Amino acid sequence: MRLPRIAVLSAAIAVFSGAAWAAQEQTQQPEPQQEPAAESQPPAQAPEEETLPPALPLVASPGELGAYQEAINQPDPDQKITLAEKFLLDYPESNLRSHVFSALATAYQQKNDYDKVVENGEKSLSLDPDNVMSLVIVAQVLPQRLGGSGLETAQKLSRAERYARHGLELVDSLSQPANVLPEEFEKKKTMLSSWLHSALGLVYLQRGAFGNAQEEYKIAVSLASPPDPTDYFRLGEAYRSERKYDEAIEAFEKAAEFSLGTMINQLATEQVQKLKTVRDVMQK
Repeated sequence: MRLPRIAVLSAAIAVFSGAAWAAQEQTQQPEPQQEPAAESQPPAQAPEEETLPPALPLVASPGELGAYQEAINQPDPDQKITLAEKFLLDYPESNLRSHVFSALATAYQQKNDYDKVVENGEKSLSLDPDNVMSLVIVAQVLPQRLGGSGLETAQKLSRAERYARHGLELVDSLSQPANVLPEEFEKKKTMLSSWLHSALGLVYLQRGAFGNAQEEYKIAVSLASPPDPTDYFRLGEAYRSERKYDEAIEAFEKAAEFSLGTMINQLATEQVQKLKTVRDVMQK
């Protein structure tokens, strides 16, 4: 089932990219080398700095920044892929490469090429293990396309869980960019947390750990505004697997409510009808 949040993920790259924030701010702020006292402070005097991700170095040139912004802001997936790959060729040592690979992952997600999503997402993470958007993308996609042997499936689910949990560890430490209002920034962090809990829910659902899946999906829908109907649908699947028919019906009804005019609405409505029939038979 294709996640309806793909377009939102793509649009969020420019907002959540630490590189983008650093690049936007670098044209307005002086060189950081002008802070002479930073190296003389002992670690014990500034523990709060240890909880924040390290600031990215400035881009090498205005041309690099312009090419980066053109690539990540391109809505058409094919053009985004072309521009992103050109950037990687033109700037092979760029400090923005992790975020360009993240943009490539979202472009391939729009094209339903899930192998390329994982490939580019993990290239991004190999350059920057704390790239939150890449953690979100890969954590969500890996449990959707398992296949292979039991060992391969287990490894994919373990990687997805690791990425999702690491993303949740990082969300609260994200630095607010100067061009985003505090309330909007908090909403975006909450959205990230919802996506990461959704990824954990699917990991547990694929493992057959239905109780854990229910807990993760309940968190995911409680954080999202509006909630993702796919999360409600999978919450319904988790309840149905444990024969919790009332809870499953309620979740599928919510999935249908938030997905009018889509395939999810049709599938959820069918599940509600089937489960009501089953429940009525079981209660006789």
